[in-house]
Amino acid sequence: GNYLDIPTDCPQRDERLGWTGDAQVFCRTAAINFDVRKFFKKWLGDLRIEQRSNGSIAGVCPEKFTPDDYITRTSAGWGDAATIIPWTLYDIYGDESFLSDNFEMMKRWVEYIRTTGEDEYLWLTGYHYGDWLAMDAGGDSYVGATSNDLIASAFYAYSTELVVKAGEVLGEDVSEYKKLYANIVKRFREYFMENGMPKEEFPLTEIPLPCRKTVIDTVRKGVTQTAIALILHFRLCLPEEREALADKLCELISEFDDRMSTGFLGTPYLLHALSDCGRHDVAYKLFFQSKNPSWLYSVDHGATTIWEHWNGVKDDGSFWSTDMNSFNHYAYGCVAEWMYGTVCGVKQTSAGYKTIRLAPVPDKRLGFAKCALETLSGRIESHWYYKADRIAFEFTVPDGVTAEIVLPDGYTETVCGGTYTYAVRI
Repeated sequence: GNYLDIPTDCPQRDERLGWTGDAQVFCRTAAINFDVRKFFKKWLGDLRIEQRSNGSIAGVCPEKFTPDDYITRTSAGWGDAATIIPWTLYDIYGDESFLSDNFEMMKRWVEYIRTTGEDEYLWLTGYHYGDWLAMDAGGDSYVGATSNDLIASAFYAYSTELVVKAGEVLGEDVSEYKKLYANIVKRFREYFMENGMPKEEFPLTEIPLPCRKTVIDTVRKGVTQTAIALILHFRLCLPEEREALADKLCELISEFDDRMSTGFLGTPYLLHALSDCGRHDVAYKLFFQSKNPSWLYSVDHGATTIWEHWNGVKDDGSFWSTDMNSFNHYAYGCVAEWMYGTVCGVKQTSAGYKTIRLAPVPDKRLGFAKCALETLSGRIESHWYYKADRIAFEFTVPDGVTAEIVLPDGYTETVCGGTYTYAVRI
């Protein structure tokens, strides 16, 4: 419903706009579910055409509103579609044209951020949507509690890293961007972190969006679920700091009644950050949560498509809002990426699924999981289920693909094309 000509954020109200943030958040899940190469080649062409002369990227593409309208102002996490989507599509399909066609756009976006403020290694200026619709600033707020400066600077680091990776694939000289990335990470840690943790609060240097219901205090928080998820997933911490950060993230989740408080920019990375730190139990706890905010809350309240707001319909049956309340909004559907990659354990280790890792993470409450991916390298299947005192695993690896199989008991094996079955005692 949202992939007709442009990646709209909702098909039912009078927006139907190509929101760049929603598109980048959902891009990998979209590419896992369908062949979206032609769709995104066309839209990335639109994005290149509409990139402004200073390198900035608008919140929507094609642009709809007047230049003075806040909706078109450049925002971290939205403009980063210029780097994240080309890299994601190259990674999924192994097609270097996604990088070569868009490499100049990627660099110009990073250069825009680099020159937008006095500190070339941090992004501390401008309007930002922030952790849009997060629940940690109150259930009726548009903008979450996480510091927009922290979010913007984290995405600045990530986009710069993607420029480096894209350049290396294309054989470009990206030595200057490697230096820039190292300096961004260094400054990020100096400005936002202390003793391996994000600082508690920051002065409100960012300009709040002029939205109704937006909660803005004199300070913005650094210790939030979203802040830590971004730091972990974008590797902005030292390796020896990851365990303590993961502990803190789990603590914040526990304090929020075993629920996530994340919005559009924290949710895509939250379960990945937990699982990458070995906290699968907490990730599954969020996955199975049915209290608001959660995925199953909407299901229990009649949802057949993903909602825009975690609390689009409240427990008493009232709406979060009557004018901005989409019930077909794919952003939070990005959880499917974690389902494929962690629950079913299918992860690519090189572009185009030429090499993969099959490392499912079973959970008794789920009982079984089965998935199939139609990749350009062939059909990949992963299936696990509980049977008596064992967990059975069945994998199908396409011809020409090398797969590292990793089972929960620690057994590993490298295989090529074929069908493989295993059983692990519980």
